[in-house]
Amino acid sequence: MQKILTIKNKLLSVRGEMLFLNEADREIYSAKGEFSFINPTWTLLKGQHEIARIKRKLWSWSSKYMLETKQTSFELKRKSWSWTRKYLVLGGYFNGAVITGGFWDTSFEIVHRGKIIVKGDNELLSLRDTCHVTFYDDNQLDDLAAILVAMRLDKKSDDSGGAAGGGD
Repeated sequence: MQKILTIKNKLLSVRGEMLFLNEADREIYSAKGEFSFINPTWTLLKGQHEIARIKRKLWSWSSKYMLETKQTSFELKRKSWSWTRKYLVLGGYFNGAVITGGFWDTSFEIVHRGKIIVKGDNELLSLRDTCHVTFYDDNQLDDLAAILVAMRLDKKSDDSGGAAGGGD
């Protein structure tokens, strides 16, 4: 079954916050960063329940995010030296999933076991950095939401000139 969510950054948030909204503009997930100057931990919430914790691995040659959910922990590793943004999921339910971005960095897709399970498109002109995401497989939706938070954090780090790049 296909599910569509919209991810928006919350305006005027000191620590940072992302909202995942369904087609009726109801909040499904929220992701909040803790107040930290160096490396904040982000928490993914579904209502009041903590679903996952996301933290960037410091001193890594390429961008690497550690994701912990109630069931498992896994990594999202960015492949550097690529024309487009590309990630690999290491461990967990989606072990081996490949995430590739479009050439202009406005779209992406997640492929797992040869099937496209998620497609996303960013709005070009938006105050709140908005992305529309279509889920073709809603198994482990919480894990996919955590992966999307890590991807958006990495993109935001790149856009602000953070040290998210590097080699492979």
